[in-house]
Amino acid sequence: MGITIAILSSSTIACSSDQCEQQPDSIFCAGADDEAGDTGTDGTDTGILGIEGCVPSIEPSAIGYEYSCQGNGNGWLVLDVVPTGTQPPECVNWGPDGRPANPSTADCVPVDLTMLPNDVPSPGACCTEMAKAETVENQCEEDCGYAACNLAITKIREAAYALPHPDSTGLKKTAEERVRSDLFGMASMLDLPGNLDQCAGTVTQAKGEPVAVLLGAGISGEGTLGHIDDATLTLQCSLDALEPFVLQEGVACESTPNIPLIDDESNLGGIATAGAITMFGPSSDSSTDLSNITFEFRESSMRDGSIDFLLTSFDADAEDADHGSFSVVDPHIRLAAPVSATLVGDTVSFPAGSLRMEVSGVVVSNGEVLFGGQRSSGVYVNTGAAIVARTADGFAFVDAPFEAGGYRFVLNTEEGSAQVQ
Repeated sequence: MGITIAILSSSTIACSSDQCEQQPDSIFCAGADDEAGDTGTDGTDTGILGIEGCVPSIEPSAIGYEYSCQGNGNGWLVLDVVPTGTQPPECVNWGPDGRPANPSTADCVPVDLTMLPNDVPSPGACCTEMAKAETVENQCEEDCGYAACNLAITKIREAAYALPHPDSTGLKKTAEERVRSDLFGMASMLDLPGNLDQCAGTVTQAKGEPVAVLLGAGISGEGTLGHIDDATLTLQCSLDALEPFVLQEGVACESTPNIPLIDDESNLGGIATAGAITMFGPSSDSSTDLSNITFEFRESSMRDGSIDFLLTSFDADAEDADHGSFSVVDPHIRLAAPVSATLVGDTVSFPAGSLRMEVSGVVVSNGEVLFGGQRSSGVYVNTGAAIVARTADGFAFVDAPFEAGGYRFVLNTEEGSAQVQ
């Protein structure tokens, strides 16, 4: 049963795979210090519920009408890539002349909000005809924030699809393939419901000024050729000062073009009767059983018909583990921070780098308790998509991969019945 010791050895704890320890300002780490299970810390409240006279705060007897938001937006992405360092910016829009040979952020051309590219809906508001101008403008700003972040996600994926370049070979091709992988990972992370809310809130609160959205490092190996050491996305959503919106006479609505609205929420939790962590090593494989497995999650039915899934708590005990002269007593695994994704059918897929698990235990060496008997811990992130099965009655981790100390680990649990909390 040497599986847990490979994670908890003192040398491995020192090199925890948690990106949020190295880059706490990344938008993906906005909730990293929040206790999992605290339902108020997922970062999903960007203020839309407080806009009286606009959806979703319209009186049942009132009718919402479409407002077209006017102004312009801008944005660019700057990467720091191993080993060449800071790269020229990639702009959301280069303008009619295209990308120059040696671009700078000054070459990024603002986009008219009524003509956004890549099929991203133009920002709008859904408010009553009697809504105050400030109220409509506030919702325009929020919807524009979501539009900006959605467009950024699309553009990041577009840049990834363009790599590697057709004429690239050898090490250059290898580096571009790694950049491609990191870009896809960042787009997937930014597209998660909670992270998208954080991004949109950041743009909205900037009130028309360019604002940095820190994406941090890519999911590929640190220091490897083509690894993205750091990525900074800059976004701007600026409403027209003289005419920020126009009422679309007689066009009724129930939602805005870009803000995800919640129609219903359920908090559920339960117990899984069994689970395991399987270790895949260079010479042999092994597994350790899990017990006392509990979980809690929230499902939000969105107005567009999708379902957002927020895992708020996961706890499990593991068997004591021995490995050579080391032992780990009373190992425990818990979700380090809430994580969200979209439920598709009966499956939830958490992208690589989004699921953070803390592993802790008391470490013993040659019969001597280390660290004064205090529990040692490390936080680890999934290195591939973590798949959850969400059936009509239950919840189970099907395949959640992690890496530590040169080993690959997979967490899975049997289906546990989930009840409304």
